[in-house]
Amino acid sequence: MIKYQFAKDETGKLIDIKSLDQKNRKDLKFFCLGCKDELIARLGKIKIHHFAHKKEVSCSGETYLHKLGKQLFFDN
Repeated sequence: MIKYQFAKDETGKLIDIKSLDQKNRKDLKFFCLGCKDELIARLGKIKIHHFAHKKEVSCSGETYLHKLGKQLFFDN
């Protein structure tokens, strides 16, 4: 299973999970690059920080990685 490190916010800006903390994660909504469904930021103390789908969906990890690669290429 892929641990989603990146998501888009409401404005379409790419957000890295490392840029979030407990306070600002609740101020924004996040969306999957692949399926565009809502994500939540998981910032626990045991598992690596990551985004997870808010509800159960069948999202293709390959599509997520493909769109992430294209977005990073475009941004740079």
